[in-house]
Amino acid sequence: GLTLPDNVIIIGTVNMDDTTHQFSRKVIDRAMTIEMNGGNLRDMFGGSKNLEYLPDEEQQKWQEAFTRRYVTADEVLEAHPDVAGQLMEMLPERLDEINKALKGTPFEVSYRVLNELTIMVGVMLDDNEDGKSLDDIVNLAVNNILLMKILPRIEGDAEMFALSNDYKKKAGVSYSDRLEWLRDLAPDLQVIQEEEDAEKSTTDGDDDEAEETAKAAVWQEHPQTAKEKIQEMIDRLGNQDFTRFWP
Repeated sequence: GLTLPDNVIIIGTVNMDDTTHQFSRKVIDRAMTIEMNGGNLRDMFGGSKNLEYLPDEEQQKWQEAFTRRYVTADEVLEAHPDVAGQLMEMLPERLDEINKALKGTPFEVSYRVLNELTIMVGVMLDDNEDGKSLDDIVNLAVNNILLMKILPRIEGDAEMFALSNDYKKKAGVSYSDRLEWLRDLAPDLQVIQEEEDAEKSTTDGDDDEAEETAKAAVWQEHPQTAKEKIQEMIDRLGNQDFTRFWP
């Protein structure tokens, strides 16, 4: 049959505006959604005339970054037997908590998302050069899965996100709606950033420039966290009585 070489990567793009319909959940289940909204407008200047090929070593690094290392969660567990037991407990538990907040809606997730979450954790463990803890890696992966797989599925009016008194009592929560509950379940990456900054400050002394560089790098890696995105969706629901992932 026809095969694709490792240096061919297919990426689809779409402008999500008033002329487009919401993606089918079946599509989102089978893709990794990456939202790209603007950025620093000043970065536009000066780059169009300086296009050049990356050195071979850099090209190879990017090719390897897009290569699929794992297909199933079990392959991740086999590759990382030292934490396999912890992953089998932690990852389903995190998704169960999210599903609890989404119970009764069409937005609950299942095995496909758990498989993708496990694969993402596996790749992060492979590339863990800066020695992040397993908890931090799982938090980063859950944040990404929320942004890429779960939040893009969600849309509806206030009635869709309302929680009945009976369910709140049964679940032991006091949230006024599902999105507030989901926001509190989203990892607080600010905590991870502060820990990394504190560690770097201990290593580098009072090097303010290094600290600002570290903060900028974290911002580039996580321009918007899942917690912040959910708050944006909550604000949209309050202003328009309807919300979805896309602006």
